[in-house]
Amino acid sequence: MDFKVKTLALCLIAAILPSENAIFASNPTSGQEKNSHDLEIYAPAAGMLILTGGLNILGVDGRSDFAQLLTAGAGSLVLTAGVTQGLKHSISRERPDGTDFDSFPSGHTAMSFMSAAILSNEYGSYSPWISVASYGIASAVAVQRVAADRHYATDVLAGAAIGICSVQASYWLTDRIFKKNSAKFAISIPGHGVQATIGFKL
Repeated sequence: MDFKVKTLALCLIAAILPSENAIFASNPTSGQEKNSHDLEIYAPAAGMLILTGGLNILGVDGRSDFAQLLTAGAGSLVLTAGVTQGLKHSISRERPDGTDFDSFPSGHTAMSFMSAAILSNEYGSYSPWISVASYGIASAVAVQRVAADRHYATDVLAGAAIGICSVQASYWLTDRIFKKNSAKFAISIPGHGVQATIGFKL
């Protein structure tokens, strides 16, 4: 991976994950503001998936081809959003600032760590700094959510776990759908020209 491609991948991280800053201070009070706030949580993650897919199309090869990336990314987003919202509505923990009962887990943190995990999976093998930068920024999101009195520490820890685990589960399933993790064993009999190959999914 040459310097230009590394720079492009790092620019992707710099462009998407810090966009959470635009909604750090968001403190919705009305129902309409809350609905808008909920949509804003997922916008950076959706943008990250679009740009990562764009890099893939432009020839910046990651771990996955475009179809696999699309499947793993969509699965990660659905899992993260589903688990996060399901827990929010079932637990109904009051926020530290007392504005509502959607404190646990942190949606912003879950989406930030989901984005970081995808970037790390796709480009972390090229340079460890990609993983360091992406998880570092996601951690900053988590710290800021607590500092802004919007979440407790346990909220952001749970959000981080949900984001990372959702990505790993989605990639695990995607690998099996596309048979990426497969093994083949060849058996040959010297001098007889006989060879058999056995393949199976791990």
